[in-house]
Amino acid sequence: MSSDALFLNSYTLNSSNLTADIVTDDAFLNGSIVVRISTYGLPVDRTYLYGISLKKTHLKLAERLKAAILAGAVFGLGTVHVDVNGKSFIHADCKVLGRTLNADLKRLGF
Repeated sequence: MSSDALFLNSYTLNSSNLTADIVTDDAFLNGSIVVRISTYGLPVDRTYLYGISLKKTHLKLAERLKAAILAGAVFGLGTVHVDVNGKSFIHADCKVLGRTLNADLKRLGF
């Protein structure tokens, strides 16, 4: 994040203001599954928050990730920032990593 970003407000991120879509596309990354996380109802210009790509054989893992996201277990407190171009966005710490996703979800109870 740019040091020029300005901190504005903070929000708890869960199903009341997040969407998690499981996207599959054979033309995209050899048919990978992508879990795309976006915000809604928050005062930001850029709503896309995060995305995690998985092998196309890991659909159940993607569904567990989506459930954890909507339950509010994956992201910490989200804060609104403004970049140097004046566009606002949400910044939030993610409690899972793609390479350790299964273990991270188990640790979170999913």
